[in-house]
Amino acid sequence: MKFEKQFERLRRQAENIVDESGSNEAECLRRNFDEVLHELQIHQAELEIQNEELRSAQTALTRARNRYERLFHQAPVGYALLDRDGVVRDVNNTLCEMLGYTHADMVGKGITVFLADGDRNVFLGRYKAFFNQPGNKGLELRLQPAKGRPLNMRLEGSRLEESTGECECRSVGSLMVSFSDITERVRAERQKSVAMQELQELTNTFVAMLDHTTDFLYFKDAGHRFTAVSQSMAELTGHAHWRDMLGKTDQDVFPEEHAVEYLKTEHPVIAEGKSLLGVQEAYMRSDGEIGWVSSNKWPLLDDDGNIIGLFGMSRDITDLVLIEKELKRKVGEFESIFDSSALVTIYLKGDRRMHRVNKRFERMFGYTEDEVTGKHVSLLHVTPDDAQRFEREHYEALKNGRVRQVEYPLKTKEGHRIWCSLSGKAVNPPALEEGVIWVVDDISERKELEQLKADVDRMMIHDLRSPLSGIIGLPQAMQQDENLTREQKELLHTIEQAGYRMLTQVNLSLDLYKMETGQYVYQPKSVDMCRVLKRVAADLASLAHVRGVRIRIAINGTDLASASNYMVTADELLINTLMSNLVANAVEASPFGSAVDVMLFTNERHHALAVHNLGTVPEEVRDDFFGKYVTHGKEKGTGLGTYSARLMSEAMDGDITMTTGEQTGTTVTFRLPK
Repeated sequence: MKFEKQFERLRRQAENIVDESGSNEAECLRRNFDEVLHELQIHQAELEIQNEELRSAQTALTRARNRYERLFHQAPVGYALLDRDGVVRDVNNTLCEMLGYTHADMVGKGITVFLADGDRNVFLGRYKAFFNQPGNKGLELRLQPAKGRPLNMRLEGSRLEESTGECECRSVGSLMVSFSDITERVRAERQKSVAMQELQELTNTFVAMLDHTTDFLYFKDAGHRFTAVSQSMAELTGHAHWRDMLGKTDQDVFPEEHAVEYLKTEHPVIAEGKSLLGVQEAYMRSDGEIGWVSSNKWPLLDDDGNIIGLFGMSRDITDLVLIEKELKRKVGEFESIFDSSALVTIYLKGDRRMHRVNKRFERMFGYTEDEVTGKHVSLLHVTPDDAQRFEREHYEALKNGRVRQVEYPLKTKEGHRIWCSLSGKAVNPPALEEGVIWVVDDISERKELEQLKADVDRMMIHDLRSPLSGIIGLPQAMQQDENLTREQKELLHTIEQAGYRMLTQVNLSLDLYKMETGQYVYQPKSVDMCRVLKRVAADLASLAHVRGVRIRIAINGTDLASASNYMVTADELLINTLMSNLVANAVEASPFGSAVDVMLFTNERHHALAVHNLGTVPEEVRDDFFGKYVTHGKEKGTGLGTYSARLMSEAMDGDITMTTGEQTGTTVTFRLPK
């Protein structure tokens, strides 16, 4: 359309010229016009061809640009276009998605904004060199996403050259940087590093174990060749270092008879995969003597479960083997002594059940060992109450590790009652369930003799009462004589009082027998304790003077001399004798120059009489202090003083206790109910 208009314009111009110049000139112009028209038509065709080529080029460029954008934004790695200052000029979608930012969030900002703390200085220090020569370098940095932990990235760059107009010179204007996520690789490398470090530590530990253990450790391959051994085993076999044994077999380092035995023992471990535990093996010691080891051997497996060798550990038990042999010999001797002993031996375990008895037990009690094994020891007690009382009174004392000695009646299989002397000791105090051993002797004959003696004593005591009455009556009659001097009368009064005390002791002896046999009848009356204590102090004044001991008596904190009276309900003879025994024992046990304190006080339920001295009760008699015949260190002691005190306190419905210690001394306390 454009060319047609131009053609019409030229035509009109030509016609005007022809009209003005004439026909010749018009002809000339017409020819020029045809030429111009032809040129214009050619030029038009050329322009149309160029225009078509431009449109094709534009379409190709548009397609290339779209393809580039798709490749750029959908690439599997992140891309960012950075300028010389590290400012982001463009960024692909992949990197945006990796960091959780939008395109607008990142473009125009320095890349350091998106680096993790600690890596920014590293980037700034190396970026200039990286920008100038990106092909020679790569960076590994941590980028901080909008959320979550930093990502480890590998940065690699490529320079982009920009044209400066028509000038042929080019300059580097930006850097295309790829960002590859290497977080998993870094984590794997760290895990590998940790694993290598652990492996090295394990190797060091393993080598240290081989170098220093006193046990014999060894590893063998499937051909029974040593792959590792402990230094102790190397030295045993005459090698300077355990590495010198590698590749050798038992036949190379041990005597033939031992090597053959080792190979035979290890065959099922490698051939069948069986573990051997606690195998006792002989070996030749460095001194040429035969020793013994306890060996454990296990198969070694590869990842597929195939047997590739074995691991063994042998510990020297030569001393233990020798001890076991000696123990067997001693056990044999013990069994001979145990069964041939003239005394009964009973071994209790658990909750007082008989575990072992000897032959003497069978002869004394009539049971065989099979009949009583596992049976409760109450089988031997006269009554169930006796069994409970015996356990209550004696087993608790065994927990302190001391030997417990007691006399107690037991019964045989036929039901006969026999008196026995028992000595007991815990195997492992205070764990009585682990065992208690009782040694028992039949003392029935001795008891019969004692009973006979007691009967004779009672008869003699009974027969002494009549002569004593005469002895007491004679001084009374003689005092009626007016010719006696004052000294003579005092002497007769002393004789009379001594007779009364003797008669009192005779009567008390009969009462103690009744207490032991349960025949005593308690008849309490009002008793003035002030008078009783004064009499006790007077009777023991001579003994205290000889011992160099002072007797101090206080009633509710007040000195006896200042007290008027203190009434209790009791038996005056019993309480007088009880206090006399306790104070006399305290005086005899006190250090020279010390004092015995007698304290009488009361509380809501009891009257309490406490006797204290600075002496200490020997450990041997503490647990059975109030037992019959229990004494220690007294040349003429009978062991009946504290025993009778217990009988008398129980007869008056009271109780008596003792405490003793190196720092505090000894206190015996008698409590009488109100």
